[in-house]
This record gives sequence, structure tokens and C-alpha cells, in this order.
Amino acid sequence: MYLPTKEQFLIRDKSKLEETCKKFKINTPPSAIMTDLSQVDNLLEKLELPIMVKGRFYEAYKVNNSNEIQKHFNQLRAKWGLPIIIQEFFAGEEYNIAGIGNGKGEAICAIPIKKTVVTEKGKGFAAVVIQDPILDKFTKSILKSLKWRGPFELEVLKANKDNKYYLLEINPRVPAWIALSAGAGQNIPATLVELALGKNVKPMKKYKVGKIFIRHSEDIILDIATIGELTSTNELHDLRTKPVLDRKSDLLNKKGA
Repeated sequence: MYLPTKEQFLIRDKSKLEETCKKFKINTPPSAIMTDLSQVDNLLEKLELPIMVKGRFYEAYKVNNSNEIQKHFNQLRAKWGLPIIIQEFFAGEEYNIAGIGNGKGEAICAIPIKKTVVTEKGKGFAAVVIQDPILDKFTKSILKSLKWRGPFELEVLKANKDNKYYLLEINPRVPAWIALSAGAGQNIPATLVELALGKNVKPMKKYKVGKIFIRHSEDIILDIATIGELTSTNELHDLRTKPVLDRKSDLLNKKGA
């Protein structure tokens, strides 16, 4: 396995991120931990609205008043448990950096992207690979401070108020958009497998700027018996459907006929 240490895993937890960032002098928005609704008034004295209400493991919502805080607090507590993380909202541009740290403060590979379309939950729906020396320097300072080992995803914001980068989250895994890394010239999942097998992998410096990913949905036509099999056994032994391109080709041939 090629993973971060237990200590590294714990200090990047959302509930400890501000403390970690203060220790290593890394920019991050002011935040607080919330375990009870009675803390709302006290929190609003310390943090300026709007704020982000975040689940411990997943989901984040921008809120503008105490009623919205209470609503999302209850919603996230039911889904992910306590504590709930409250983080001051900074307007700006959102970036993600996915890569692998070597445990000595350097990156074996790293791909930075700028989000161009964001979902309601703050997740990237489309993004483009970019190159920014200042963002690279910010990323290197984080890896050097934490001496991160293994896969990572940094969620970063470039704030409008001062044009500086702020660390929002450190995820100890590869993100859902990781296929883009291969398209940009650094196959992060394949590299991670090689490292886990004990192979010596040289640091990758170059990548292709301008590569993009766009998520999309597709209608898949199946027989109802196939769905029944999946529901009852959680397995599909014989999926008799053609690939998307073949189905489109069939349709075009029929129209031509």
C-alpha cells in the first residue's frame, strides 16, 4: 500500500484543518466546529456571513442566515454525523490539485485544474488543466509542510478579495475526475499502483495544459429482466447490450436503409 501515515491522515481532517494550517502558515478561511444548534449565535459573532456548512466526510452548502445553518446542520448530521464544520465563505475561483506525495515533501506527480462548472454541492462538473507558478508554489508548500505520502486532492480557492490562494480541504484519495490526469500526461492511478508494488517511479514534471473534462449522463436501454437480475443478485452474468458507439452506428445504418 502507498498511503499517508495515521498522523498525516488525522491532521488533514476537516475538523482540524484550520489548526494544521496555522501551524504550517498555510492560508485557509476562518472556521469553527459545530456540535449543537445552541452554538449558532456564538458562531455568527466570530464568522461573517455567508458561510459554508460542511459535513465531516462530504457535502457543503453556502448559507446566508441562521435558519439555513440550522437546516443544513440537521441534514448533514443525519447523513454524516458530528461534528459539522463551519467555514467562512470567500468569493473567488475554485481549483483542485490531484497527485501523489513521496513522503519527503515532494510530489511524484500533480495535476492542477480550474473548475469551470460547479454543482450545487460544490463539486466540479467541468474543469480544465491549467498551469500557474503561484499555485504550484502553494501546492509545494503544503506537501513540504505535511510531508504527505500517497494520493491527495487539494481543494483550493483563489480569493477575489486579495488574489491569494486558500486551502479549503485536503482529501486523502484520488478524486472522481482522476481520468483527466491520464489525458494530461500523468496517469496518477497507474503510478499509484506501481508505487504500491514497490517500483521506483521518477517524479513527473510535465503535463498537457488545456485538457478538459465534462461530466455527462447517458440513457441506457436494457431489458427489464436485466434490472431484475441486478436487483435480486447484485450481479450481471451476461449483459447483452452493445457499446454506445455500436448502438449509434446501428441507428445510422437503419436510417440509411
